[in-house]
Amino acid sequence: QRARRGDFGEMGDRRSEMGGGWLGQGCGLQAAGYRISKWLRSAALCATLALTAAPSVQAQNFTSGNLAVAVAAASANNTTVSIAEINPGLTNQTTAVQTISIDGSLYRVSGSATSTLYLANSADGSLLAFTAHKTNGTSANANTYLSRGVITLNNAKTISNPASYTGVSGQQTRGASSLNNTNWFIGDQNGFYTDGSTSASPGSVNIRSVKAFGSTVYAFTSVTNAPPVGIISATSGGTYTGLSGLANGASSRQDFYMISSAGNSTFDILYVLDATSATAGTISKFSLVSGSWTTNGSYTTSFGGFGLCAKKSGTGADLFVTTGTGATTANQVIKLTDTAGHNSTISITTANNRTLYTAGTGTILKGVAFAPASAATPTITAVTLTNALTNTYGTASTGVSYTATGTNLTGQITNTPVTGWEISTNNSTWTTNATAVNTNTTMYVRTAATRAAGTNNSTAVVTLASAGATSTNVTTSASSNVVSQKSLTITGLSAANKNWDGTTTASVTGTPAYSGLANSESFSDPYRDWE
Repeated sequence: QRARRGDFGEMGDRRSEMGGGWLGQGCGLQAAGYRISKWLRSAALCATLALTAAPSVQAQNFTSGNLAVAVAAASANNTTVSIAEINPGLTNQTTAVQTISIDGSLYRVSGSATSTLYLANSADGSLLAFTAHKTNGTSANANTYLSRGVITLNNAKTISNPASYTGVSGQQTRGASSLNNTNWFIGDQNGFYTDGSTSASPGSVNIRSVKAFGSTVYAFTSVTNAPPVGIISATSGGTYTGLSGLANGASSRQDFYMISSAGNSTFDILYVLDATSATAGTISKFSLVSGSWTTNGSYTTSFGGFGLCAKKSGTGADLFVTTGTGATTANQVIKLTDTAGHNSTISITTANNRTLYTAGTGTILKGVAFAPASAATPTITAVTLTNALTNTYGTASTGVSYTATGTNLTGQITNTPVTGWEISTNNSTWTTNATAVNTNTTMYVRTAATRAAGTNNSTAVVTLASAGATSTNVTTSASSNVVSQKSLTITGLSAANKNWDGTTTASVTGTPAYSGLANSESFSDPYRDWE
């Protein structure tokens, strides 16, 4: 079914798309680390609008690996939305694993618009996100309501509204994602927004879906004068840059998804979904080769296609598509398998396509993503140095490398050296200050010239910290970590002969000179400790 004429937000969307608008010193020298090589008998030396719903929790958690589909309750320009959980391993489901209703007295959507209700996961996969109009109004076109927001569900199905913005009447709210579950990149027909925005920045870019992969947020557009997929650099005031190697798009572009061929943080395969009608569509494949996206052919569908997500499967990928054009009722979720890998021509066998789920009469399956996973606990990897730190008091040791890394981290790792040690990012410039770096960064640590003489085996030398994670340490190896005493030569003094009188008292004359003092150390009273 096509969008109704009354849904002017979608009609305006089509017009704008066709038009192409765009986008110490210590207590003494002996303790500090000196060994006196020439000394006088009996001498001793000592030196931290809106309509807002409280979070709603429903029973039965999502199952990791399942699909989540946005379901518009009707082909109307103002309706409600629910989230259906689908098992990707079962075919011909007519009943969802579970359906999570979104409160219609708080959030409304346009079901008949052909470019609304895109779903996305946050970068860590712990949140499912979409955008809606924050209103209890039921009579006017949803796209006329200006108060809009990001709606999220976590694995426990807690429904929250972590970000809100003010849009423009007649311009659709489209989709959102986040790198850290706090700062949100929001796509709207009028441009990019973030929490608290009252105007788009950048604007006039006609964004559809917004998705986070790795440490980058990508956005999708169906304008004809720019590539369909690009990178948005910031939540607000950033720039949108089309991916290198992609040709300009078309008004029939619908959605996109990226996967990592190696199963790591490098996302190097891109699928772009196109639909010219509810019975005709195309899935195009691209691979990242030497910094540019190279075309790997396309597959023609007989079911159009609106929402898209994918996951690595063997050397290829499983693709999940909601059929139709975004306003097609009683549509389906289809599973397709591309058996070809990175930089290989897309290879989908139509006979192997499987219908997973069919929407109820009058309802519309919109965006599709993965069910939110349990929030993984951020963990920093403890480090034990493989090489010993050895030096002589007054001279720093040679630097020893280590890697600051962890799992499920949402921010940088802060490296803070313990007193007596120094760190560096390049084994050249050293500091005692805390230094924040990205995960998997090679760092260096060395014993400072001021570290007192002694043994430092199995000793914490750097503290590692990151948001939400328990702090841990970089620790020295179990043996051979030694700060040797530095030789200190004292000259210029002589002791007067005396007859033995049963005491150790002696008379000393002369002016002492010290050779080998380090770290700006000195004696304030050269005779204080002499008899």
